[in-house]
Amino acid sequence: MQSDWVKPAMQRIQIHAYWLGTVDYLETYELQQKLRRALIEGCIGDVVLLLEHNPVITIGKGGNIKNILVSESYLASRGVPVVRIDRGGDVTFHNPGQIVGYFIVHLESIGKTIHQFVRALEEAVIKVLAGFKIAGTIDPKHPGVWIGDKKICALGLNVNQGVTMHGFALNVNNNLGITSYMHPCGLSDKGVTSIAEQSSRPVETASVAALIVRAIGSALNRSMVFHDAIMKPSEVIENVFDAD
Repeated sequence: MQSDWVKPAMQRIQIHAYWLGTVDYLETYELQQKLRRALIEGCIGDVVLLLEHNPVITIGKGGNIKNILVSESYLASRGVPVVRIDRGGDVTFHNPGQIVGYFIVHLESIGKTIHQFVRALEEAVIKVLAGFKIAGTIDPKHPGVWIGDKKICALGLNVNQGVTMHGFALNVNNNLGITSYMHPCGLSDKGVTSIAEQSSRPVETASVAALIVRAIGSALNRSMVFHDAIMKPSEVIENVFDAD
C-alpha cells in the first residue's frame, strides 16, 4: 500500500520550478533522471528546473557529429566538453547567460500530447520575448523560437512512459561565439541570436527566469511555485519530495 504522501502524479495541479544557478551539464542530467524515475513511480509531482550551464556542446540521439566543426580534443582544450544525450534534435550548446529549462512532467497530468507540449513551451518563450518587444516566431519544420532566420531558443525533449526530460535553451545574455565551433541544431544556413543582442542592452538571467515561470504556468494552465533561491541538485531532490 502506498503511504499518504505518495500520490498519483495525475492528481497534482501545481508545478514546482527551481532555480539552480550555474551548474555542470552532467550533474543536472543525472538529476533529471532521478526526478523522472520518481515521477513515473508516482512519488513526486511535475517539476521544472531553470538554470545556466558551464560551456558544453551536446548531441541529440539523431545528431550528426559532422555538425561539430572542430575536434573534441580542441574543444576540451577550450573548456567545452561534448556530451551525447537522449533528447531529440541535433547539436546544440549551453553556456552562462543562457537560461535552460528542463521539464520533468507527466504529459497526461497536463493533458497534452508531446506535439502540444512543444507548442506550449514555444508559446511561453514567445510571450517572454514579447515583454522585451521582441517578436518571436515558430518554424513548423524546426522546433524552437526564431527571430527571422536566427534561433533564439532551441528545444529538444525525450519522453519515457509519458514523462518528459530535457526542454529548451533560451539565449539571454550569453556569448554566442561558441557557435563558431558548430552548426547549431544542424542548420548550416541559420544563425543564432539572444535577448541582449535583439534589445541592444544587457539582461539579467535571474529576472528572465521569473518571467519564464509565469509564462509556463499560463501556457500549461497550471499554478506555478517558483523557488527562486539558488538550490544545489541535492537540495532540489530533498525539496521535491517535501513539496506536496
